[in-house]
Amino acid sequence: RTHNRFGLQLTMADEARAQGNKLFGEKKYKEALEAYATGVAADPLDHKLRANRSACYGELATSEWKAQEKVELWHSALTEATASTTLETGKEWAKAFLRKATAEFNIVGAVIKWEERKLDDEKWGKTKTDMKKLDETDGLGAEDEETEDLGVAGRKPEVEDDAEDEDEGGAIVDDPPPKELDADVVKVVKAVTYADCEATCRTGLALDPESVALKERLQSLRDAGHATNEEEDRKLVKTEAADAIKKDGNADFVAKRYAQAAEIYTRALAQNPFSHVLLSNRSACYASTDDCDKALRDAAACVSINPAFAKGYSRKATALYLLGRYVEAEASAKAGLEVDAENAALKEILEKAQVETKESPEFQKQIHQLRQKNRQDAKMQALLKNMNFGGNVKMFGGGADGMAGLQNLFGGGGGGGGFGGSKELSEAQMRQMAHAMSGGAASK
Repeated sequence: RTHNRFGLQLTMADEARAQGNKLFGEKKYKEALEAYATGVAADPLDHKLRANRSACYGELATSEWKAQEKVELWHSALTEATASTTLETGKEWAKAFLRKATAEFNIVGAVIKWEERKLDDEKWGKTKTDMKKLDETDGLGAEDEETEDLGVAGRKPEVEDDAEDEDEGGAIVDDPPPKELDADVVKVVKAVTYADCEATCRTGLALDPESVALKERLQSLRDAGHATNEEEDRKLVKTEAADAIKKDGNADFVAKRYAQAAEIYTRALAQNPFSHVLLSNRSACYASTDDCDKALRDAAACVSINPAFAKGYSRKATALYLLGRYVEAEASAKAGLEVDAENAALKEILEKAQVETKESPEFQKQIHQLRQKNRQDAKMQALLKNMNFGGNVKMFGGGADGMAGLQNLFGGGGGGGGFGGSKELSEAQMRQMAHAMSGGAASK
């Protein structure tokens, strides 16, 4: 240590850091924050202590479900990371910029969720006021049918206390209003953009061009829809590293571990974001896990990078088909067949799409919704089976095997609603229902 400071203070800072690291490893992040604060008090110029505090706030923010508190925690993470990057020693430390970029990236998303939550709470407040007026005019009485008070989108607004919604007489009472974010915090977090995050990543990569974590943060920006600087991205491409990672992803894909494969392909894309093959592979993973918007995003990027790659059009057509966008799926398949007229996968998806495009737009809407519901039912069946309810349970039928409670929970009573239905519908049944709901005659 070359700083001209008292040895005792350095010893105290080092001891506090060691204690903080131990607590961090035990996931005791609040206690770790206190330990690191002791270290900062002893050695205010230690950039690593400030970066470590940023990491603690980040961990707390990740596990926080309340929108406003999440914003506050990420703001604290950014404050500490920024302090680390501005200290003389921190200016040359890539990890400090990684901490800052992580905070900036997450602030953007947290602010969006917070603002959505505020709108929900405003709607809930108006609904509650209307309910109170009804109560005051005997529109709601103690003898009325009991209803669950869930508010907008099936949830209550965040409040400081768990106040009751009704008094003993059934009247609606006010919850305490949620506290407002500090004006200075709001000013800072609303000014943060993905462009800021990219700039921070570039600064860190200038210090450490091999930083995998910073490259992965840039990839998360691309996946969030931010167009990163292509010229700078090309300077960072590591084709061999990407290909080596891709092999692991391929192994998971073959084993049908699609979620794991998608994560590995994402890591590979961080090393080479211009690989149309990686984008195609990840699109297939997302389609297999019913994450169709992401599947379409990757397929479209794949085709954009390499318009001569026929499989890219197949991936795009598949994603569009799963999204119920059958006309566009047909067009994508046709575009791919112009590239490779004998491509079997493209011929297959074209034939499937044309079955739907011959139908009315309303039918297309209804059949898509039924297919979506069928997939959701299948997922719920698999989830409950994995929760050790056994392999022979009739998931949403009448009270057999003790499943009536689950039936009620998911709105499946009477064979409809929720994840309802006593069994998965066949394609023929769904088509017949779609025709009925769209006002057309059933197919023969």
